[in-house]
Amino acid sequence: MGVHIDWKKALWYHERIKSVFLEEVMMKTESKRDEIIRILPFVEVLNAEEQNLLLENAFEVRYPAGKFLVENGALCENVYVVLDGLIRIYKMSEEGREITYYRVGKGETCLFTMGCILEHEPFDAMAQVEKESRVLAIPGYFFEQLMNANPAFRNYVIRRLLTTITDLMMLTEEVTFHSMTQRLAGFLVNTSHDQGKTTIIMTHEKISQELGTAREVVSRMLKELEKKDILELSRGKIRLMEIEVLEHMME
Repeated sequence: MGVHIDWKKALWYHERIKSVFLEEVMMKTESKRDEIIRILPFVEVLNAEEQNLLLENAFEVRYPAGKFLVENGALCENVYVVLDGLIRIYKMSEEGREITYYRVGKGETCLFTMGCILEHEPFDAMAQVEKESRVLAIPGYFFEQLMNANPAFRNYVIRRLLTTITDLMMLTEEVTFHSMTQRLAGFLVNTSHDQGKTTIIMTHEKISQELGTAREVVSRMLKELEKKDILELSRGKIRLMEIEVLEHMME
């Protein structure tokens, strides 16, 4: 005896499952859209039509830690907004020494890619994923269209670029006029404040990359500070014992 199939009921179930699936997809898409709109730093200067066009043209990409978003000398195709994670922008010398320009965190835009798109010039730094990241990639052609069509958006971009230039000028001043002792003390104090801890988990190599100097220089200076009981060193950790002394050294 053959198996009887109620095709009418089977078709009803099929259509019901399809309907539920589409509803879930639409809900997820709408939810993701709302999330992106909340995170975008310049959403307030875009009207509803521009927001929709942005979401139609942009696309989300996930990158693991260590991945290069853009390498030095590469042409930029997109402007990146970080939805989640952390991107480090830095410069590497011919000798292999690094110095950190700035970091791009959640809700922030990589200003170097903006400049790269607008100037149609190669990227003059390295953009590396420091923590696993989700980024919204805005195609360069659409970014330029927004710049030309929306004065408020153009003013936003100009203000952000000016802020970055000011930050880089401050970094240049610090490197040029401050001693390495001052810069190291400042880095330790600021990192401690940012993390809300007196113990900093970071290698000497990583600190040297942040300050743009050799690891051996950092190690020697840290050992000198340890001898003065200002801090205590252990593998991959630095415990600050006299933060007030370090703050005085920054002056």
